[in-house]
Amino acid sequence: MAMKLSNLRIERKEGYSYLICDMNAKFTTVNSIWFSVPTIFEKYLTDDVYDAFMVATIYPAMFYNENVVIEGNVSQRLHFNLTHYVPSIVKAYRPTMHEILFKVEGYAKAMQIEKGVGTGFSAGVDSFSTFVDHFVNENQKEYKISSLFFFNVGSHGGGGECARQKFHARYNLLKGFPEKVGLPYIPLDSNLFDFYLPYWEYDAGIFCRACAILVFQKCIANYYLSSTDSYSEVMYTAFNPMTTDLAELADTFLNPMLSTECIEIITDGAQYTRTQKTEEIVQYLPTQEYLNVCVDHWSNHHSAVNCGICPKCLRTLIAIESLGLLEKYAHVFDISKYKKVAYSYKCRLRLDYNKNIYAKDNVDFAIAHGNHIPSFWVAFFYLFPSRCKSLVIRILRKIMKIRHLK
Repeated sequence: MAMKLSNLRIERKEGYSYLICDMNAKFTTVNSIWFSVPTIFEKYLTDDVYDAFMVATIYPAMFYNENVVIEGNVSQRLHFNLTHYVPSIVKAYRPTMHEILFKVEGYAKAMQIEKGVGTGFSAGVDSFSTFVDHFVNENQKEYKISSLFFFNVGSHGGGGECARQKFHARYNLLKGFPEKVGLPYIPLDSNLFDFYLPYWEYDAGIFCRACAILVFQKCIANYYLSSTDSYSEVMYTAFNPMTTDLAELADTFLNPMLSTECIEIITDGAQYTRTQKTEEIVQYLPTQEYLNVCVDHWSNHHSAVNCGICPKCLRTLIAIESLGLLEKYAHVFDISKYKKVAYSYKCRLRLDYNKNIYAKDNVDFAIAHGNHIPSFWVAFFYLFPSRCKSLVIRILRKIMKIRHLK
């Protein structure tokens, strides 16, 4: 049985417009795929080609070994790349995946009514770097950002109402910035994780973001997708067998393959390391009010502020400390919490210097700016007691698990 997509349309409900198509697949009881925006942004929705939906099916189709039959038109360029190249990349990442075919009714370009420029805005280091480069400093109209977007396609904890509440909480936290700079800020919700597996946020995240972008090709001609990694980090990741995120490996060459005749998905920011991005964006004063990098604030969905001690907060704050600007960011980070763990974190960075390219970046940046980092042996003996304690706890947990199994 093949997965079948049909009846592409727009539906309106309670102030939202849904770009939706019917889906019939053996592996799920979910019978439609949809993306939604507030109705005031309905004009952005691309309802004449199935491009977004075709990309949304790539990973589940290859995982469950179902060909995809689309009763409608798609962009020829996208279909060509999905036929010849993209599945091979997925299989190189996950060899157990299956080869599939995309059967379509015909080819057509999306009916583009505007040639806007978009990017996602999460107020993190990566998205602020893209914004500064291509709105604040961009002089070419064809490449100057004209719209900002915020997607719910897995990065808020998968699917369901909990993730949706987190999505809305963070959007509400950040929406003041687009209002301040005079740009539309378009939130897109979806039901992808109603039929995606939870861990596919990493395996299929690159396709989740691409299909969300393709929803808007009616009005967006260029879309900047902010890269997490620099080119050197991408190369490092390619030789790292522990890599768990397809985007870390492949976004620089997969994003062009997921573009169409109407919209170009541009991987932006890989020309910088994260510390270089941080050094750039701290010159832009609104970051002192809106910078948001935390990955540990979702235990309480009513709060979407930076905790100051999660891995991303720490990685950002040590770079800001190295620049001598820590107190400038007291509005968006709990600096007192950071200071309590900063020395321990610097010790961990030193021990990970030759094992983790992100640790190396922060240590080198700190030393270059006069921010003291402990020596290897000082760091080793400082962390030795806590590491021994952690080891004992892990051993005891394994023993208890074995006893439980017996």
